[in-house]
Amino acid sequence: MSVRRVAQEREWKIDGLRISGLSWGDSALPTIIALHGWLDNAASFFRLAPLLENHQVIAIDLPGHGLSDDRSPDATYQIWDDLPQLSKIVEDVSSSPIVLMGHSRGAIISLFLAAVLSEKVSSIVALDALIPDPQPDGNVTDQLKKFIKERQNLINKKHTYLPTREAVIDRRCSVGLSLDAAEILARRSLLHVEGKGYFWRYDQRLKGASAVKFSKNDLSNFLSNIEIPVMLAIANDGYINGSADVDVISGELKRCEIVNVKGGHHFHMEESADYLSQIINDFLVREV
Repeated sequence: MSVRRVAQEREWKIDGLRISGLSWGDSALPTIIALHGWLDNAASFFRLAPLLENHQVIAIDLPGHGLSDDRSPDATYQIWDDLPQLSKIVEDVSSSPIVLMGHSRGAIISLFLAAVLSEKVSSIVALDALIPDPQPDGNVTDQLKKFIKERQNLINKKHTYLPTREAVIDRRCSVGLSLDAAEILARRSLLHVEGKGYFWRYDQRLKGASAVKFSKNDLSNFLSNIEIPVMLAIANDGYINGSADVDVISGELKRCEIVNVKGGHHFHMEESADYLSQIINDFLVREV
């Protein structure tokens, strides 16, 4: 790996929040902004980003994750809540259109951000997700009740401390992460408190239900209004392989390329990262 591809710490102060991140590559290169998945952090791209040598890659610790601040007690973590801060980061890092690359929840946020920043985003690379689960008809009130109840339960909930660092890593591996991937993410999320033990840092409110979910018609509207090219990479052992969502995505997007890649949901942190980088680089060269 060249010196220029070594990760550098980044930080922004936006709307009273300290937002941290990592960057790889020269700032003169075209920019990719990378958004991680639920309860992960910017180190999610530690293996993939250095391989995207034609771009500067900037990975963000979304609020409530990694080294970034939690939102204030009155705030929420709806999937669109990050858009204002991310819009300002886009303006800060590049005067030219950027690429959005997202994994899981970060891929969904990328879709929404591209929809509202249509002239500032040149393409989307989505890793094992692109749209959220649609809202069933007639379920709006029940969803809102669930949000209120879970938010009240979570706002003062304390983290579970474990006696050793290894115990926290093992718990993360139990949800499908490889040991190597968990160790990489731990650099920004695993903390130790003297006298209590070790824990995985994130805002507990991130585990609560959404207040509102989009309907199938809403999601179709989002997709049909995306004019830029989109590459959706689906993990063979991931979350959406064989899902009806894939048919919705391919049917609504005007310029969509779907590829299957070996590996699990965190395939961008596994051996598949090498192959994934090749198809991403090829996609971005074609779509310049």
